[in-house]
Amino acid sequence: MVRRKTVTEYEDDIETLYAALVDYPDNKTIGEKLNYRVRKWAALVNIIFYQAQNERKPYTEDEVGYPVVPMPTMKISKHRQTSDYLCYLPQYKQISGVFWERKEISDNYNTLIHNQDRFYDECRRAQQDPDCDISDCGC
Repeated sequence: MVRRKTVTEYEDDIETLYAALVDYPDNKTIGEKLNYRVRKWAALVNIIFYQAQNERKPYTEDEVGYPVVPMPTMKISKHRQTSDYLCYLPQYKQISGVFWERKEISDNYNTLIHNQDRFYDECRRAQQDPDCDISDCGC
């Protein structure tokens, strides 16, 4: 029978490969191994997407592939609502660092052409949030 790696073993591999990638940033083999390990780790970890309460066109669990639940208030969760969606890792009791802004094409056009200040404000809030490592904007 094939022995499967545990979450902890994948975490150790990811840390080792990340350190190697810092030393050798152009090494494609290390990058590919790291991406593979991260995908395998993610398949074993519980993930919940917190959705902003004011989201007008919410994603469904079928679209995302993980549970999508209303984002708790900052008073309850201690996490700022910096974007439309936050990825929460319950077994680690922390936000993943990936923040996601959902923009429809019409909203994206309106934001970039007519409401640039709003868009820059969203970017600034993500940049200032210590939990945010990556902010993604998608349709």
